[in-house]
Amino acid sequence: MKLCLVMLARIEKKNNDYFLDKKNINVINRYLKYFDEVCVVARKTKKSNSLYPREVFRHEKVTFSLYEELEKIYNFPNYIRKFKAILKKNIYNSDLILCWAEPKTNIIINEAKKLNKTNMIYVGVCTRDALRAKRNLAKKFAGWIFYFTIRNAVKKADYVHYVTDKELQRRYPTSSKQIGSSYVNVNTQVSEKYKAEKVQGYKKEKKHIQLGLIGYLNEIKGIDTAIFALSKLDSCYRLKVLGGGEKEYYKTLAKQCGVQNRIEFEGTLPPGEPIFEWLDKIDIYIQPSRTEGLPRATIEAMSRGCPIVTSTAMGLIELTDEKWRHKPGDWKTLAYLIQKLAQNKTELSKQSARSFNVVKKYDRDVLDNKIDIFFKEILNNIS
Repeated sequence: MKLCLVMLARIEKKNNDYFLDKKNINVINRYLKYFDEVCVVARKTKKSNSLYPREVFRHEKVTFSLYEELEKIYNFPNYIRKFKAILKKNIYNSDLILCWAEPKTNIIINEAKKLNKTNMIYVGVCTRDALRAKRNLAKKFAGWIFYFTIRNAVKKADYVHYVTDKELQRRYPTSSKQIGSSYVNVNTQVSEKYKAEKVQGYKKEKKHIQLGLIGYLNEIKGIDTAIFALSKLDSCYRLKVLGGGEKEYYKTLAKQCGVQNRIEFEGTLPPGEPIFEWLDKIDIYIQPSRTEGLPRATIEAMSRGCPIVTSTAMGLIELTDEKWRHKPGDWKTLAYLIQKLAQNKTELSKQSARSFNVVKKYDRDVLDNKIDIFFKEILNNIS
């Protein structure tokens, strides 16, 4: 069986070597267990810089077909023509076409349908919300156009893989075979001693309330919402932000709001234990995102027993207690909820215990078994 995997990744090619970041390498590897061959169709980038370090990826079962990135809008027709040419060649020789819910999804599904090939869409985020969060008016408008084209593609697809249980399904419905399951990989197995100490720890008096937020520094993650909210809280509240990106804009915003001495931008950390150690120092975790699929960072925070206050963006609704949610961008309500929760030690302990309980459903073995069953059904139907 051969998979044509149409990715959103930017891949760097030097001589005959392909360079990918670890996140995208993991994406490819998770499908190798089901297919004899995987052909990756993705963008070729000329830029060597990347948010996450790239490394050489070689695998005897994986080949690459790269197309040039769109650099100038007037080149769009030529860009699409070349993309379609590469796409058709790879679809023709594949058994399953798998792509992400993104602006070109409708093109991909249409080409697969023309060649009578089984196809599947991975819906991990709402593109409309992601573009509406941008400060650029053209991108905000494009968000609505892409929303309808992606929604149309999802309706036509043979199979759909959502990362949420309900929320993305409501936004992008289908009557085809579907699954709701995330690839989030967190340690849900913590000792009972740690749980007890964490929950009981919230009953103690604290001089400072440490807030935490993990996310790339951009409009989507609501960093500005968090800064505005912090400015409404008194000086005992501090905020740590973990994530890459351009921090100068947010440092300037923090200074304008008078909270520059109460906020720390701490860059990035390797996944795993360093992240958990960072989260163990957080009293309340916040995720004021303007859009989300099912955020790994929030689930990681919950796996360490952090009480959470989040926006109502997509998958966050499935994680957060209703009374501790605010509308995206509503920094006044965010500030109110943080203060209300921080001043109630009983509720802090209750929400800490709740986080430990909710995160159990994201046990990796349980999710993997669910996904395995789904893919075995697909492969049986193709063969």
